Amino acid sequence: RDGAEDRADLDRLVGEMARAAGDLLGSPDLRRPDGSPYSPVVLDKAQRLTARQGAEVDEDADAAADRASVAAQYRELRLAVLEAQRAALLRVRDLGTASSGALTEALTVLDADQISLELRARD
Repeated sequence: RDGAEDRADLDRLVGEMARAAGDLLGSPDLRRPDGSPYSPVVLDKAQRLTARQGAEVDEDADAAADRASVAAQYRELRLAVLEAQRAALLRVRDLGTASSGALTEALTVLDADQISLELRARD
């Protein structure tokens, strides 16, 4: 396999990740771990930021009054998105339809995002 084929695989995997995130974020059954619904503000933000995979999380100037709650909800939701994306990549791996190089790169991006979110949650 050459670099162009790996790039094509990676592009396809990014599409799979976006579909997995879209499916999760668009699900009417999506709930927080405690069973309550996510704030529409948080869902909208997660959808916009998921579209820019790997982008830094920007604070909204007009975030809800309880910034701590919004931030906690966002981290929970973003972790759920990463979990859905990881599951999609693992399905692709199991099917053997992508190169190991492209899968490794895509999983590395997910790992970095998850570590970053978990570290920020400790602050």
